[in-house]
Amino acid sequence: VRVTRNTNGEWELFADYTGGTDFQIQGTAIDATHASASFFGVYCRYTSTRNDAFYFDDILVDPLFQDTEAPQLLEAVALSATEVEVQFNEPLNASSAGNTSNYAINNGIGNPGSATPYSGNTATVLLNLSTALTSMQSYELTIDNINDLAGNSSGGQSLTFTFIEAEEAEADDIIISEIMADPSPPVGLPNAEFVELFNRSDKAIQLDGFGLASGGSPEDLPAYLMLPGTYLIVTDASIAPAFSDFGAVIAVNGFPALTNSGDGIRLTDDSGNLIHEIEYSDSWYQDEGKRQGGWTLELIQTDGPFNCGNNWIASENPQGGTPGAENSVNGQTPDNTLPELLRASTESDFEVSLFFSESMDAASSLDPANYSVDNGLNVENVFVQPPNNDQVLVTLDGPIQNGIIYTITVSSGVKDCLGNPVGISNSARFGLAEEMEIGDLIINEVLFNPASGGKDFIELYNRSGKILNIFGIEIENTLKDSGDTLQIVTADHLILPDDYVVLTEDPLDILDRYTVLNPGNLVENNIPTLDDKEGNVTLRLDQMTLDSFDYSEDLHFGLLDDKNGVSLERLDPAAPTQSAANWHTAAGTVGFATPTYKNSQFFVNNTITDEVISFPSQTFSPDGDGFEDVFLINYQVDKPGYVLNLRIFDARGRLVNHLINNELLAASGTFKWDGTTNENSKARLGIYVLWIELFLTDGTVERTTATCVVAGRLE
Repeated sequence: VRVTRNTNGEWELFADYTGGTDFQIQGTAIDATHASASFFGVYCRYTSTRNDAFYFDDILVDPLFQDTEAPQLLEAVALSATEVEVQFNEPLNASSAGNTSNYAINNGIGNPGSATPYSGNTATVLLNLSTALTSMQSYELTIDNINDLAGNSSGGQSLTFTFIEAEEAEADDIIISEIMADPSPPVGLPNAEFVELFNRSDKAIQLDGFGLASGGSPEDLPAYLMLPGTYLIVTDASIAPAFSDFGAVIAVNGFPALTNSGDGIRLTDDSGNLIHEIEYSDSWYQDEGKRQGGWTLELIQTDGPFNCGNNWIASENPQGGTPGAENSVNGQTPDNTLPELLRASTESDFEVSLFFSESMDAASSLDPANYSVDNGLNVENVFVQPPNNDQVLVTLDGPIQNGIIYTITVSSGVKDCLGNPVGISNSARFGLAEEMEIGDLIINEVLFNPASGGKDFIELYNRSGKILNIFGIEIENTLKDSGDTLQIVTADHLILPDDYVVLTEDPLDILDRYTVLNPGNLVENNIPTLDDKEGNVTLRLDQMTLDSFDYSEDLHFGLLDDKNGVSLERLDPAAPTQSAANWHTAAGTVGFATPTYKNSQFFVNNTITDEVISFPSQTFSPDGDGFEDVFLINYQVDKPGYVLNLRIFDARGRLVNHLINNELLAASGTFKWDGTTNENSKARLGIYVLWIELFLTDGTVERTTATCVVAGRLE
């Protein structure tokens, strides 16, 4: 048992039931009756039967220690602009602690108006200032002549403190500066979604009661004083500890889920006022590989614009992002590419939608004077379509007439969200869609065996003189029995005469891998699964078959080393779709595909002759450059029953290719030779002899010869 009494008459009783030296306080009392004693003893009250049930040992009456240490100034905390709480390491003498002349604060504050030790805790003193502190400024507190209860004087001591006054946040004081929407597969960061906040103001802002939302109700943020110029990671409570090494982090119970392809994120204050909002898109990565996951989106210029895709890009940090720190792309020059008008689409007799290549500036885009239309129409009103602001709806002062193709032109007064004016691609055609008939819309190019990680595409061509709308067209792979065999076009997209449209599940993938001259003709839409070896593409509308093509890898150039990522192109839009001779490998000189523009192997086979067998050209160069890569053999018979044999010999009479063997002919058609031999090698340059045999089932036989030239560059 230990009992102590100090000079203020405060008694404390301690006990250690284990018999050691770990004394625990049992109670306290205040009694100043006895200030000193000349003897000490123990009084015991007991019965005769208990006289041997207790004993005393090691009784000591002595001061526990002699205090000779001066009190130490530990901390000063600004509770408000006029209140500073000062903490010492021990109780103080009330008189010296309450003397205002013993305290001084620099930077024009001076002595406090009052100094009051806390009741029951005289080691803490509250200073009330006559002059208010300035937020975000550092001060030095100096003390002197402050005594403890034993009379020890502090002497001169000082320390610094900073006054931070939380202020109300206004719009865009705190912004979202980094977004991890698709953390998998991770590159170097924790496998978790997060957003990074940046305080771009000169205020200290308390986040207690702020809300973060992505489509649903806001999730409350915990108390956190966010200082000017600082970054803060916000993530789910279950993963927050994994971010502790990256920077300041706060945990949210139920962090709002972020959609990989794009979503809206809202930050509101404790009153529900909107502080910041972002409508991001995965196109903002500007990098197809990083768009697949593991990389953050980083803001380039922190002074905005914020909802502008060109002011965001995938992180350049090797870890995949910079949570809690300055962005790896901070301050770089954003993309200064001029925006393009991609296409126009008629929405009604009076409305036209314009599609731009990037997010547009609302102020300049809303001015009707920046738009002009031919054929007697004018723009009355303009509406920018959120969230990406890359689409504009214009209303006209008169109705669009059937059968007329209009052109709308956008002036350089229209700018993108970074202030770049519209470039030379500033006009688009539109009109009212007309009824589609068989032969109007045809299959023109098919990529059925994409490169690793790539996507298929189907290109359609409008060979009619009409304006067609592809909405509602069914696309089917009729040679596939199970799985994803049928898809319907859900895009409301106009295709003008002599124009192309490419359907694909991932337009960004096609843009990244190939030259796309008309990006506005890339349409995102599901297409049936196209097997790599062979399959079918059939177009239907209202149970009417518009076109059908049985594709096969055998239609490719025979010496093609790698068919991955190489499309099949139609040669002649007027020739039969199912004619094998009307399809060939896209030229290597154009990147092995020509999505949205004229095929590299385009060739109009318009030879007119009275001969049964004829040749559009007798010279070809099978070098994959897109110019006369195949040798075409046309035929036209006057009655059914003809059978054809065709063999190719070199100038020395050696058989090179048995091209056609007992082929029963239709009324007309075309065969092709791609310059390969029977041994699947490339024919040498030179003159070749075509031995042609035609016979009828009645025994009539006709034989003739012709020549062709395999041309090429001599190396």
